[in-house]
Amino acid sequence: MLGSGRFRPAAPGRCSGEETAMTAVLTVTLNPALDYSAEAERVRPTQKTRTGPPRWDPGGGGINAARVVTTMGGSAAALYLAGGETGAMLTRLLNAEGVTCRPVPSAGLTRVSVAV
Repeated sequence: MLGSGRFRPAAPGRCSGEETAMTAVLTVTLNPALDYSAEAERVRPTQKTRTGPPRWDPGGGGINAARVVTTMGGSAAALYLAGGETGAMLTRLLNAEGVTCRPVPSAGLTRVSVAV
């Protein structure tokens, strides 16, 4: 009953005025990536490019979402296709970040995305 003082609207973004815990999230990534990045002073089209030390990161839309939720203290699990040694490396990197992993074995290799 509005106006009686007994009804209090929910705070913006909430279903009730009470504090709520973050809901667990399950992400699904059908095309995950092992992201490889490195820096180079110069890139020439016909010459070999020398880079500095590489950086490897887990990648793919759902995987990145699970990483953000975990980093922010929430509960998330990443369900993804993982193939070959690149899939195994993806799983190791996610474990090192504390992300709950649910790899599904697949034929072939998990893709590698390269950025210089």
